[in-house]
Amino acid sequence: MATINYRLADGKIITLEVDEHTALAYEKIEDETHREEERARWRARKKLNSLEEMTDLGVQFASGDLTPEETLTKNEETRHLHNAIATLSEEQQILVYRVFFNNEKRAHIARELGISKAALTYRLNTIFKNLKEILK
Repeated sequence: MATINYRLADGKIITLEVDEHTALAYEKIEDETHREEERARWRARKKLNSLEEMTDLGVQFASGDLTPEETLTKNEETRHLHNAIATLSEEQQILVYRVFFNNEKRAHIARELGISKAALTYRLNTIFKNLKEILK
């Protein structure tokens, strides 16, 4: 004889005495049920990782679009920045555009200009200080 702990529908657990064959069968059923529950949880998590599935479930996502106020503020800041850049010398303007708008590597620009990367960094820091003063 063997004992098994059996969970009733209301969650209460009772201990039953059963023969060995029944105990092994019950253990096998419990193991399979546990594995199936784990698979179901895994599938549920997997579905939540799918944007398409979440959309199908009615999940709403925040828009990445700016509000009209944010757009206006950003446009004003951009205009102000471009006006500040326009006050720089032509050489300084070219450096700013190459580094920040064209995303060129500083080492590449320094080689082209025939200066060290440190010298280019010094020039850029001078430009930053000038822009900082203008943008105050």
